[in-house]
Amino acid sequence: MGKTISTGRVWRTQGMTLVELLVAIVIGSVVITGVLVLFVNAQESAAYMNSASRVQESGRFATDHIARTLRMAGYDDPITTLTAPISPPLTGTTSADNTLTMTGFTLKTDTDVVQISHEGAPQVRDCQGVAVATDVWVTNTYAISDSNELICGTETTATTMVQVCPPFGICSMQPVTAVATSNPTIIAEGVEDLEIRYGVDTDGDGLANRYVLEADVADWTTVASANIAVLVNSVETVFTATLHDCESCDTFNPNASNLMRGEFHSMVRFRNL
Repeated sequence: MGKTISTGRVWRTQGMTLVELLVAIVIGSVVITGVLVLFVNAQESAAYMNSASRVQESGRFATDHIARTLRMAGYDDPITTLTAPISPPLTGTTSADNTLTMTGFTLKTDTDVVQISHEGAPQVRDCQGVAVATDVWVTNTYAISDSNELICGTETTATTMVQVCPPFGICSMQPVTAVATSNPTIIAEGVEDLEIRYGVDTDGDGLANRYVLEADVADWTTVASANIAVLVNSVETVFTATLHDCESCDTFNPNASNLMRGEFHSMVRFRNL
């Protein structure tokens, strides 16, 4: 600290010594460093918690979304008979299927695809949230894009009676079937993989005797249930190093990454197949 020296009537203030200045700098540096460390740790903790919440939210939403649509597989209003049911109402395949067309998206290699068909009714919606009218059948196709997104496209089939009048003949009402396809939409981001194992009922008691991949399902009408597994990541970087970090992973074995990952499951029992 400075010292005040009296010389007659003149008062002079002596400045800080070099040692005092160095001590003050060291103490200040220690305090600032501590504050910075606390700030960085708080930011990292907040980022970690946000990423964990995002993985949980996306994983639960994705599995619930697929499960809700799967439960509708094969629903057929017994009163309406104009539009013929889609058969089979449930089919599983993979992204390697060359017949799949998901406009605007490229499917990720070695991921599962599932197609679910059902009739519309009041309050019934397709996987894109669009209402499906009675006597209209919709096929919902879930897949994974190469940008790690759960996507879904729909195709509706409806039959209407149209009056047809030939040039020389009697007019008559004839059924006309129209098929309309919608472009796929993103359901959830950060979804890396999808695997569905189908429970096959081999003895006709309505319960699954074994769970198999889609390639091992010989008859889709014998599928009694399904086990959905979804791999989800945090989208944003969490770790500074690449890690094999995946919460509850037993179905998937993802490559090392600096993203947080989680595996989510949902079991669905079919009642309309």
